Amino acid sequence: MAVNLAEWLSFSNPNFSETSRNEFRANYIIYKNKEIESPEALDFADFGTIREGKTLREFDRFCQVSFRVGSRTFTSQAWNRLFRIQEPIVREYVYEFLSSVKFRDHTSELELADTLVFQLGGVRRSMTLREFTLALGLYTNLEMNNNLFAAFRENYVRNRPYDYKPFAYFVEISTNNHYDPRHPPSYTTIKTPIRRLAHRLLTLSITGRHHAKFLVDKAKGSKRKSMIYGAHLISRIAMYYGLMAPEFLMHLTVEFRMSQINVAKLVDLGICKYNTLGRGVFVANLVSDSEDEAEEAEGVEARQGEEGVRRRLNMSFTNRLTTMDNTLVDVNSNIFRTMREEQQRHGRASRCELHVRTPDFSTPPNVQTQSQDHFDIFDHPGAGEGTSHMDE
Repeated sequence: MAVNLAEWLSFSNPNFSETSRNEFRANYIIYKNKEIESPEALDFADFGTIREGKTLREFDRFCQVSFRVGSRTFTSQAWNRLFRIQEPIVREYVYEFLSSVKFRDHTSELELADTLVFQLGGVRRSMTLREFTLALGLYTNLEMNNNLFAAFRENYVRNRPYDYKPFAYFVEISTNNHYDPRHPPSYTTIKTPIRRLAHRLLTLSITGRHHAKFLVDKAKGSKRKSMIYGAHLISRIAMYYGLMAPEFLMHLTVEFRMSQINVAKLVDLGICKYNTLGRGVFVANLVSDSEDEAEEAEGVEARQGEEGVRRRLNMSFTNRLTTMDNTLVDVNSNIFRTMREEQQRHGRASRCELHVRTPDFSTPPNVQTQSQDHFDIFDHPGAGEGTSHMDE
């Protein structure tokens, strides 16, 4: 197929009605002046280094949805696959698709013809919901042909649980004891870091807004000042039709703008932190303001203190530095006092100069520095590094 951009974007395909073609042209004038949001995706290679891959496996399990009937189980990997979509953005495909797409949002039948109708590559195309799902790569043909898939979809996709209360659920997973839809709380109030990460991936790597609005709410999506979200998903649809081949892309505007959310970015987002060895780890669970959970947290902290491990939950970074500094002062004072007592015990009159190096917090945590062994703790310098997993 020859690439004729002028013909594609003039929307003169006779397989559409004249009314539709005029509508497409008017939409195109609006969309071509919009800014396309640059999506972000989790850097799974970097994220997989946390706790030797254990955290990544925990996150994958969290994103799985299992449906059990008798002794048989169907497990959906759709969320894991959605978070892993990383495709380049092709500007012409984005404008052409969004200007022409019609979506029957009132239907959920998998095999209904013309559920999606649009122009892509200058050709009128249509998709069933099943074809759209396969094009995005959320499920495989084998999974959709599974005898349990229809029941899974009926129970988990098409219908909400009868007792589903989103506001109550958010209160349950966050530190807030209420939910005000006029002032939605920040993701930082979500207690567990895995849920916090899933929330950020939904907002950063998919659309930046509610995913369903991307195709359904065309009126809101056509506002001149709004941005275009989810453009990389259109590339998956183009790939389904073979339009991402080099002979097409060489004539188009391809933007490789899928940025990676690495561990350093997760630290900035408050989802991860660096331990004393400069390795990324999940932050501790947050504590809600409820009295029951506060008392439970105090009990956990007391037990950890008895075991020689004291963790301070929900402490700001500044307070952590202050606590560390105070601890170092106490350690230095105890060491100095112990050495003076030892000198007096042996009748030494000479003064002992004790040089204690204060940690340099300006050094990035991922930079390995050669520490001096002032007190003969290790057999050789650096012998104790890289072996402790206490903070994991």
